[in-house]
Amino acid sequence: MSKELELTIPGQFPLAATLTIPEGSIEKYPIVVMVHGSGPTDRDSNA
Repeated sequence: MSKELELTIPGQFPLAATLTIPEGSIEKYPIVVMVHGSGPTDRDSNA
């Protein structure tokens, strides 16, 4: 199972994200940050 946390990083251009981490784990894991191109899209890359 995993746990999802919704994050917002404030600033001139706020960044909203969902962080999914393994439940009950204290280990360090690598992460991936995906930034889409310009224009309005959702998390599934639909315009």
